[in-house]
Amino acid sequence: MNCKTCEYPLWNLATRQCPECGAPFKPSDFEFALNAVRFCCLQCRQPYYGTGGKGHLVPLAFACVRCGASCDMDSMILLPTEGVKESQTKADEMPWLVRAKTGRLKAWFATMGRAMADPGRLIELVPENRSASEAIWYAVITNMVFLTTSLCVFFLPGMFLPMLRGASTGVRIAFTVAGAGALLILLPLVVVLLWGALSHLVLHVTGGTKQPIARTFHAIGYSAGTNVLLGIPCVFFLAPIVIIWWVITAGIMLHRVHSLRAWRSVTAVAVPPLLLITASAGLIFLTVSSSRSARLARARAVVAGGATNSTVSTNLGTLAGALAASQPRTPADWPEHGLLLLAEQNVLPAHFFAPGSSNSQLTAELTIETIALMDTSQLRAVGKHAAALLPPRVIAHRVGDMVFTYHGFNPGGADAADFWVLVEAPEDAAENSPVRVVRTDGVPYLVTAPSWTQAVEEQNALRISLDLPPIPDPRRVTYREPAVAP
Repeated sequence: MNCKTCEYPLWNLATRQCPECGAPFKPSDFEFALNAVRFCCLQCRQPYYGTGGKGHLVPLAFACVRCGASCDMDSMILLPTEGVKESQTKADEMPWLVRAKTGRLKAWFATMGRAMADPGRLIELVPENRSASEAIWYAVITNMVFLTTSLCVFFLPGMFLPMLRGASTGVRIAFTVAGAGALLILLPLVVVLLWGALSHLVLHVTGGTKQPIARTFHAIGYSAGTNVLLGIPCVFFLAPIVIIWWVITAGIMLHRVHSLRAWRSVTAVAVPPLLLITASAGLIFLTVSSSRSARLARARAVVAGGATNSTVSTNLGTLAGALAASQPRTPADWPEHGLLLLAEQNVLPAHFFAPGSSNSQLTAELTIETIALMDTSQLRAVGKHAAALLPPRVIAHRVGDMVFTYHGFNPGGADAADFWVLVEAPEDAAENSPVRVVRTDGVPYLVTAPSWTQAVEEQNALRISLDLPPIPDPRRVTYREPAVAP
């Protein structure tokens, strides 16, 4: 018990003025821990102990049992109970509510520890008239700290940086920091506000409550300290345990502040998280489904509308442009597999099919549906895997309706503008169907059915002159049996 003006100790005083500064005081102005203070009779020093609210005497005035003198709590001499340190006489305090005195960091850790160790006692220390905003912002700050340490380094940059391709490094960093900061604040804030409001609504639906909604937010907000495990990087698998622990702690606090039956407390705190999780899962499912449908529709549209005229296929032209963009100078510069062109800009899985084709098989393992939703890194990995499956000495391989015939060709060698690097040759095409080919110069052209056999013979004569083995009819090259040199 110290003077509220100058902090001078006020123990063992019969007067009611501070010896240091002269400020008046009364024992009833202070709060004490139960049974931690001796209230002594002025006449005989008979001790009495505070067992009432705030550690005060009950009753406040009475006749001394030892000498019969009239005793009033505010006129008695106060001393710490024997064996109790002066620091232990102070009344229990809710750490976060006295942060101005103890320091914010210390108060934050203390509140978090009490929420994990004794949530019921912690919430009892929160006065009914305290603002709900303190509890809400405590929860926001706590979850923001934990989410920052566990998620920010790994996931948040990847969420925002792709939006700024082409921007300067400074702009990208500033945008990422601003976006991450907004997300880390808004996400906990929305969760706490929705949880508190829905929990209080459930209480009204299941029987009502005399306490205001602020008490519900006290329980939800100050129980957030149990999320400490989220602050450990790379332990995201503990998230379900953390959520369950938070729900249980919030339920204990809600039970104390509203004096509820156990089932109502459990229902009030458990229903909102279940609704939020279900709604989030549904939104993710709808988003993914819509994205998948849109991409597949776009892919099928490319297949269906690929022809611009009878000579040039838009799909074949796109692949020809992608091959030219790779700027091969030596045989090793060609893509190891045609699927690797998917990593090039504007190349879609559907570009590997002839106009109007009903085929959807890209390779022996992949269809247009299974590959349509992959990102660039996944597509590149799929292409590398397909290249590893090609047999040694391969000279032609099929992807969809396209047959790639550039293997071993040196574009930087002798002039060979008529060399075929790509052939549009659907396996199910009729024998009298024309065939479209792409030459080294990147120009697609049409070979009619009557001229096809002679065109293949002339192409093989050119290949032999370039010390390359002849190729079979590209229409006979299959997914499972690429053409290989004899």
